[in-house]
Amino acid sequence: CDTSNVTNYYGMYYDAKVIEEVIGLSEFSSASVISNGVQFMFSQCNKLSFSNVGSNLSDAFGTGLTNCTNMIGMFYYVGKNLVGGGGAPNITNFDTTNATNFGIMFQGAKFNTTIDITSWNVPALTNMGAMFYLCELPTQTMDLSAWNFTSAMTTMASFIRQSVGITSLKFDSANCDLGGVTTLSHFAYNNKSLTSVEFVGASDFS
Repeated sequence: CDTSNVTNYYGMYYDAKVIEEVIGLSEFSSASVISNGVQFMFSQCNKLSFSNVGSNLSDAFGTGLTNCTNMIGMFYYVGKNLVGGGGAPNITNFDTTNATNFGIMFQGAKFNTTIDITSWNVPALTNMGAMFYLCELPTQTMDLSAWNFTSAMTTMASFIRQSVGITSLKFDSANCDLGGVTTLSHFAYNNKSLTSVEFVGASDFS
């Protein structure tokens, strides 16, 4: 399946509530995807799992997202109706350099494997509101120390609100400028698992 010229996957499987896997997803290309081209791509696929290699995003798909600016709701409520959740998508290599909006990206999603966003770079990011709101994950640390936040960031409201599985959250002042943030409302409100939040170099967060 040659998808190298696809510029827009917007809402491709939106509300496909009974789909369980996309065989051949590993061959999808993001080489030409631009703007909001992955927004709501798998939104409300309540029974979808990325457990099999051939039914998961490839490393190349992630690295091809250079010109994608908007990832709103990409995995919104994915796997929510699966007992224990489904396999998590491969998002480790997402090129988020030009991404501005992660709003509700994983809201309500349920996965039985951890997600790795440690290496993401977000100098253009403005909104991560409700990114993991109501999300259910296996026990894991969410390390955002290398994310390179800039003053472009304005809202982190409800970021991990009422989520399950995230036990530790890490920021590093060397790579984290929160100077533009105007709201942290309900940032970790009623979170079910969080035991520690770490700001390395906390004196810089005056």
